Amino acid sequence: MPIIKLTYEENILFLLLSVFLSAQKTELISLSRPPKDNKNFIKTFTVIDQRSDKNIGTLIDHNKEVTVAFEHNAVKDLQDWVGQSIEIKGKNDLVLLLEDLKISDEQKEKSTVGKLQFRASTFIKKQTGIISCIGKIR
Repeated sequence: MPIIKLTYEENILFLLLSVFLSAQKTELISLSRPPKDNKNFIKTFTVIDQRSDKNIGTLIDHNKEVTVAFEHNAVKDLQDWVGQSIEIKGKNDLVLLLEDLKISDEQKEKSTVGKLQFRASTFIKKQTGIISCIGKIR
């Protein structure tokens, strides 16, 4: 196996690259306490992720860059989260259309302010096949 000799500049580049990659942390979105379906309204819950960019964003936390992400992906994590509380007694299929989810931060004079951009719509598909929008969040 040949030994590769690196120049001083290449060594510095690899050192800086490894420090940067190890300094970047990923913070997973924690979905706790699922919504309750006390009236047995929901039979199924489906998520459609129509975001053009699946990356949620990055924030600065204690001078370190933190990437915000779902543990698996938006569809699986949201469906599993709501599915915890559904007893499959309802008559309605609920669909969540995720249109936008971005997080960023804005530097103020002495602090940093987090910003969330979120857009979603919910639809209900009844047994009759009629689909109607029941809510929009923008």
